[in-house]
Amino acid sequence: MMDEREFIKRAGAIEILCELSNGERSFGELKELGIASGTLSKRLKEAIELGLIRQEIRREKDSLKPKVVYQLTEEGRKFIKSIEHVKEEYLRIKREIERLRGEIKEKEKNLRKLFEEL
Repeated sequence: MMDEREFIKRAGAIEILCELSNGERSFGELKELGIASGTLSKRLKEAIELGLIRQEIRREKDSLKPKVVYQLTEEGRKFIKSIEHVKEEYLRIKREIERLRGEIKEKEKNLRKLFEEL
């Protein structure tokens, strides 16, 4: 069986734990991280097996369908704290990627304008 250090190296793992460190999330909310559904399902299952997160099923008053949310366990909070430097670097890089994507969009827009002027 893998341990936490192996788990964190897997695709989507750091993203999921970082997001859950901000509070509970549903599967749909976690999908917004851009992780493929199959990968997300696997990582959630692995994190549950490692005791890093728990799944909670809630009955909503306004819905027949139960709501499933995921949250860090105490063990998960301890683990994310132990890799705080990795989390901070991940978040820094993520912000940089978002900034660069914005620059790329602006440059593409300028390029389209240039071609329209031809």
